[in-house]
Amino acid sequence: MKWREEIELWDADPACFKHGTRVRNALEYLRACQTLCAELHCLDFPFLVFHSARDKWTDANGSWALYERSRSADKTLVPVDHMFHVLTKEDGWRDVLATALAWLDAHTAAAAAEGQVEGKEGEEGEEGEEGKEEETAAAE
Repeated sequence: MKWREEIELWDADPACFKHGTRVRNALEYLRACQTLCAELHCLDFPFLVFHSARDKWTDANGSWALYERSRSADKTLVPVDHMFHVLTKEDGWRDVLATALAWLDAHTAAAAAEGQVEGKEGEEGEEGEEGKEEETAAAE
């Protein structure tokens, strides 16, 4: 898909904000970036980042700084330089999705193997409670 077609799809999508950035929002973005950049060395959790050096709206140096300066031993930065900014709408989005899903699968499987992930709360309890109610009713 050509960039012009992607822009047309973006413009036709009712979920996409089509107006300029408000000054207050821009100031909050800058404040958040300054705070986060000052604390990158403290970040210690698994993360996956996709970024294109061709992105004209967000600077890829921020993603590289996150990757290089964070304390996390489990971090992945995937350059997608054949893309631009809207990674969920451009050609190649399926590859981005597949990579993200594979990363999530690997990380949730590892966490489950370590006992860090449990089933939904109440799944077994709900069945157990029904069974107890039935047993109580039968006993009465």
